Amino acid sequence: MADQTQKPQGTFSKLMSSAIPHQEQKLENQQSSMLESQNASKRAIQNAVKQESQHSRNPVIQKTGKPKTLANPVPTEKVSYRFHAEGKYAIEDMKMILARKHGIKASLEEIAEACILLAYDDLLENQNASKLASRLARTPENQTSS
Repeated sequence: MADQTQKPQGTFSKLMSSAIPHQEQKLENQQSSMLESQNASKRAIQNAVKQESQHSRNPVIQKTGKPKTLANPVPTEKVSYRFHAEGKYAIEDMKMILARKHGIKASLEEIAEACILLAYDDLLENQNASKLASRLARTPENQTSS
């Protein structure tokens, strides 16, 4: 059986068939250099992220149990919580009271975080007598059986 594939014929076809391997090699070289630069970029980003995590802006709990004051007050963690309507309205009311009576402009997130940190300080300082422990002890689902 004879080879049934058609071979290029004519001067133009011969020039094109001889140019294709050269162009393919050039394309492969370009692709490999692009991959190398992408890998270098990825390594640079990973190193930056690693350094950032080592110098995190998150509060560090000291031996006293209290968080250090943040040098940069920009939030870095994204979290979501579900509130009952009562809690949501309370935060909205706090925002309005702070703005109208005290001239303090605060977002709902800032108010919620400040309240959490205040409750945390109270819990560390007063333990079972804290407002948080007292309030949660009243709810039956939070009771531990002895």
